[in-house]
Amino acid sequence: LAIFTGACPWNCLPTTRDGPRRPRRMDALNFTTADQPNASDGHCERAVFAARPVAAGELLLTEQPFASMQLPDNAAYVRACGNCLRACGTISRQLQHAAGLASVPTLPLAEAEDDRICDEVACRNGCGAVFCSESCEAEAAEGFHAYLCSGGKTSGERGKRGEHGKRGAALAAFEGHALSEGENFLFGARVVAQVLARADALHRRGGHHGAASACAECIAEARRPLAPFCRGAWWEIASPPDEIASPPDEIASPPDELEATRAAEVRRFRRELREAAATSRRLLLALLRCRGVAPQGLAWLDLGEWGGILGLARQNSICCDIGSPVIEVVEMLRAYAAAAGGDGSEEGEEEGEEGEEE
Repeated sequence: LAIFTGACPWNCLPTTRDGPRRPRRMDALNFTTADQPNASDGHCERAVFAARPVAAGELLLTEQPFASMQLPDNAAYVRACGNCLRACGTISRQLQHAAGLASVPTLPLAEAEDDRICDEVACRNGCGAVFCSESCEAEAAEGFHAYLCSGGKTSGERGKRGEHGKRGAALAAFEGHALSEGENFLFGARVVAQVLARADALHRRGGHHGAASACAECIAEARRPLAPFCRGAWWEIASPPDEIASPPDEIASPPDELEATRAAEVRRFRRELREAAATSRRLLLALLRCRGVAPQGLAWLDLGEWGGILGLARQNSICCDIGSPVIEVVEMLRAYAAAAGGDGSEEGEEEGEEGEEE
């Protein structure tokens, strides 16, 4: 899931601190806006269509996203870099992850290097995140990951271990609530973390009279790339469930009464979403404070801004599937594990070993 400041074709003037930022885009794409009918069915919506025949594998667009993250469903079967989202590690490790095996399978490869996809570098703070290179790990550690990492190096001091536990608990509380509400809550946190990281970098470059944390000017500048995106408060733009939006026909009530009931249900629905956003914001602020963000560095993140970021994440993000380098053989591996006496679990493997000894 990603949002792009330059590549988003609906952003009129995407800019950076150094001026306009334009994507490298080929001529193969047509874009429609919310008030233009698209070429396929005439509906007015924002969409992207091929402007000419496109060959398989042809490069259409390149751009660095403002923020991106791997969705939980995809992370369940692909080990990807936490920064650039490249599949990382080894083929055998990817097989173990995708197939849910208890141990890394031994593959019949001539050379150990044949198993390698790329490096797999662990987060320096031990939170469990992995990266495809030292440079990606460093970029994340100095950027968004500094605010969303649950890890922390300890030297055996009780206080530091306690702080580590608080960070882990704060992250677990936020993520647990976010997963119960929607993935845009997780992505919204990534956007906020990216803003804070940009503000901190601008503050360090600018000097700003030796202040310890980013000032309001740096935070405003860090937020500027988000300004061109369309956004609305999440609780206002979210579509009500079908049973609220279109009451069943069998309900026998006068039209005016039905409309009044529907309007009341929609108001209740949006009120509940606003309450969920308020809870999420409270949990996110607690997490960021555990990561050392000063109160003045969070003053901009009121409920209205957080609702707008959630709406921005919902309306502007592009969802792409990170392909597993081994997905085609996962089913075959599962079948092999089952035929060997188990489903890939440790118990199945032990039974297989006992059978071989007999």
